[in-house]
Amino acid sequence: MQQIENNILLKKLESTKQQLRELGIFEQRGINPESEKALTFSFVVYSLQKFIYNNDINDIIDMVTEGSDDCDIDICCIDTEQDSEINLNLFQVKFKNEQNLEKTIGATDIDKFINHVKNIFIDGNIDNLSMNSFLKRKTEEFRDIVQNYSYSDIHINLYFVTNGADINEQEKRKLQIFKSQNAIINSYQVLNEYNFFINDKRKTGKKELPVYNETLPINFGINAYVANIKAYDLALLYGECGDILLDRNVRRLLKSEINKNISDSLMNDPKMFWYKNNGISIVCKNVEAKKIAGQEKLILEDPYIINGGQTTKTLYNLFYDLPEDERQNFYDAYVMVRIYQTTDEEKTSAIIYGTNNQNKITLFDLKSGNENLKKIKDFFATNGITLIIYRDTEEKVSKESINAETLLQAYCSIYMGIPNRAKISKSKLTELYYDEVYSDANNYNQLLYSYFIYKYVVYKNREREEEHLLHSIYAMLYVMTRKYPNLAENYDKEKAEKAYDFAVKFLSELTTEQKSKNESYTHHNFFKSEISKKKIDEKLGSI
Repeated sequence: MQQIENNILLKKLESTKQQLRELGIFEQRGINPESEKALTFSFVVYSLQKFIYNNDINDIIDMVTEGSDDCDIDICCIDTEQDSEINLNLFQVKFKNEQNLEKTIGATDIDKFINHVKNIFIDGNIDNLSMNSFLKRKTEEFRDIVQNYSYSDIHINLYFVTNGADINEQEKRKLQIFKSQNAIINSYQVLNEYNFFINDKRKTGKKELPVYNETLPINFGINAYVANIKAYDLALLYGECGDILLDRNVRRLLKSEINKNISDSLMNDPKMFWYKNNGISIVCKNVEAKKIAGQEKLILEDPYIINGGQTTKTLYNLFYDLPEDERQNFYDAYVMVRIYQTTDEEKTSAIIYGTNNQNKITLFDLKSGNENLKKIKDFFATNGITLIIYRDTEEKVSKESINAETLLQAYCSIYMGIPNRAKISKSKLTELYYDEVYSDANNYNQLLYSYFIYKYVVYKNREREEEHLLHSIYAMLYVMTRKYPNLAENYDKEKAEKAYDFAVKFLSELTTEQKSKNESYTHHNFFKSEISKKKIDEKLGSI
């Protein structure tokens, strides 16, 4: 990273550091807010925020395992959003000071990281390891969850994050060998580009895209083109732009089985790739067809891929993993692209929704324009709370904050009585209930109480060691407000404390009972099932 870019990053880290200080996170982690350690810890937190588009530090802080006895694993992010698979995202994060911006992650650090990943998450050899409480909790959570998945559905993704230089070819080769020797390792990636850290109203600029065969211009109110490009040019486009190219793509996180199919299709039969792939959709500020040096090209201004980001990034990763003499298939394979010229946000959202709607995607970004939701945001602000309704924004976040997806999960657990659905999938919950809940002009206080109760449980859970608490937060909300319904009618901290103590004991007894009756019992599987709600209701009814 260049010095001027790093200076911008440092200003952002100072803001993150101030938030961590105000939230008491430094005190909880035993970090002196004035020390160099505070800055490096802030860099870890900021990197996680950028990765998962979540500015609510309290919502993500438990994923940060960085500290003494962290086994060189700084972030452990478990993604079970796709019910058929689990993605474990593990990070090693290295902050470089101004004098060391040209240096990279050391070979020794990488070796220790991948050895610990293998011991803890692949071989399960943890008996002789000294782990801090944060990593231990995430390890226990992962071990409980994976019991519900076959080996082929468990995918580990490794990320190396630094504001310094890229790792060298020797280290990349080492990671490639590690991946080839362990099928459970899905991907590895170095995140050190300016674009990953700084997302302020950036532009992709003008890009030339060579096209082949017939190019079809279309205009039914929006200027558009349908064309064919080589897989090589698509990989090259991403290589030039980086993740900024996917800033409007609502399915940025890669899912491995689909990636494998894309890679296999291109490598095994490149001439059939065009027929097997759904194509790429791009929205841009302006598009113009030109012939340059005898080659037909589309000149795109500020292009963003709104559908097909997974194909694009998979092809990019595959292209740069292959030696130059093995890349011929990228020149033989073609991809269909649909290019839309518009700066109208409403039309852009409609195109994004239409091109992605067949997939069960997270609709958070598409629904955040809800006018009533903005009024709810203002209502929360009058109570000193930032309700985050947009992803990855640079808005000033107060000490008290929550994002709208998480608040929806809490509300659905308490007021709609569906804690198991709240646990299963944010995207499904958003699809089914987001409009209903956030279009209601009469539930502002209920949403506020949902916030208070949820945050109280989050804070209290960090002081407890019951295993089920890693999986039962939405069940906790449900039990607390079913046993003490007046808590959901008028929040009070003393009521919350009484309800919390009851719920912890109640669910500890319930999970012990269920475990004794079912040899294959797991907390993760139990609390996302309809059975959990039924058993909770039965047990509450018998008290």
